[in-house]
Amino acid sequence: MLAPEAARAHNRPQTEGEVHRFSRGDVTFHTYVSPDRGLRATAHVIEFTNEVLLIDATFFPETGAEVADLIKQIGKPVAKAVLSHEHPDHWSGTVAMPDVPFETLPAIRADVVQEAADRIPTNVANSPDLVLGHTEIDGVPIEFRNITHTESNNMIVAVLPEQPVKASQDQTGSTENHAALTPNDMVASFLSYTSLRDQRLMHRCYLTGFKNESIT
Repeated sequence: MLAPEAARAHNRPQTEGEVHRFSRGDVTFHTYVSPDRGLRATAHVIEFTNEVLLIDATFFPETGAEVADLIKQIGKPVAKAVLSHEHPDHWSGTVAMPDVPFETLPAIRADVVQEAADRIPTNVANSPDLVLGHTEIDGVPIEFRNITHTESNNMIVAVLPEQPVKASQDQTGSTENHAALTPNDMVASFLSYTSLRDQRLMHRCYLTGFKNESIT
């Protein structure tokens, strides 16, 4: 677990990423959006009463350090950090949080090893395996799912059914994950937080991995 005071990285250039947030009951969702040079990659800090859940860490050490600063500003320890999939714009920033183990699936970790070679951060290479299924943080139910054959072979999705919010990186267009979605539905990204129009989809608000520039 990461104590808030340990979350800050020092002596680095400021990259001025954006933070967007909204709340559902006692849970607040903070989405850090990298600047253009960081491909607008995101990390999600889900704030509960006493702890936070971190999903991904962005592309660069500088943007990862800004995610760490966001955690420090929130002032709560990290209960769990999760790596959603193997692409470097989601794990490279973990080097800014060396004391935070990023849990993931063995298959995702193996793909990171294949892609990163000797550059894989130790807090990814030596992290615990993520356990799929139902759990709780501060009494709030969470379900971790693995969605296959989307942008990646494996993609971790975090579902908070009581909010309801789905933290779904880079694969909102997956027919396997969102079979009921229409193209208009898929613009409901972390900047809109609007309910999807298809009432058959239970989790009607979700955060995505990239900024959709068409959203106003």
